[in-house]
Amino acid sequence: MRVSAGLPTGMEGLTYPIPSSDPENVIRIAQAAEKFGYDSVWGNDHMTTQNYVRAEFPVPPRFWEPLMTYAFIAAATKTLRFGTPVCSASRRCTIRPTSS
Repeated sequence: MRVSAGLPTGMEGLTYPIPSSDPENVIRIAQAAEKFGYDSVWGNDHMTTQNYVRAEFPVPPRFWEPLMTYAFIAAATKTLRFGTPVCSASRRCTIRPTSS
């Protein structure tokens, strides 16, 4: 059986308290998941938070771009795999080939 853990990449203020998703905590969660034998960690791909969440807190929630977050975690772990349920391609900068 494979078991995964969730990362607070885009749920601060919704599922996780503010502040909870600083870089040190994200690394701690991933390292603990690896230590306890989890197969992977997953994070959400959100660019911003809902207006009602921003209005509720004096400090806005922090959202982490998952692909860069996974690269950061990969440098601090050895066996974890990474995933995101949805990766919004329309919000990413596209690479355009150039012609000579």
